[in-house]
Amino acid sequence: MTWDMSPTTISSITQDLQGLLDALPDLTPNDRELIERAYIKAQIAHEGQVRKSGEPYFTHCVAVAAILAELKLDAEAIAAALMHDILEDTSVTKEELIAEFSPKIANLVDGVTKLKNLPINLDKNANGKRPRDTNRELEYMRKMFLTMGDDVRVVLIKLADRLHNMRTLGYMRED
Repeated sequence: MTWDMSPTTISSITQDLQGLLDALPDLTPNDRELIERAYIKAQIAHEGQVRKSGEPYFTHCVAVAAILAELKLDAEAIAAALMHDILEDTSVTKEELIAEFSPKIANLVDGVTKLKNLPINLDKNANGKRPRDTNRELEYMRKMFLTMGDDVRVVLIKLADRLHNMRTLGYMRED
């Protein structure tokens, strides 16, 4: 696979990646290689996407991974964090992630995507009761949280995602 990247882009990628790896000094060579592959996969997949701040979207992916690196999560979680929006916002499929990384990493990314897509409407109607659909949504959430018990890293990635989004709320419109 070849990519047409300018020297500035390559320098920026190298600098951000090195900073992320430096935050995790105990990584094995295989772990470093895994994070490097995830970094490049996500950077290329999100190429051309921008956040409301005007920054490349990929900066958000790196920030989420950096939050988890500060918590000293493992290489699989860091790799999944780098790719946490890849299934939702790009043409990359879960099958590709399984083939290129592992079923475990693909499931982490997919789990974060499913959390993002939970339909939540907990408003009460005029009678002060929740609509029947809300009960179905609550049951779905209950099942999802039970499923997440298989790997709490899904929740940690999602929380890091939300934390970074909250830190950058200044770029959102007030309406």
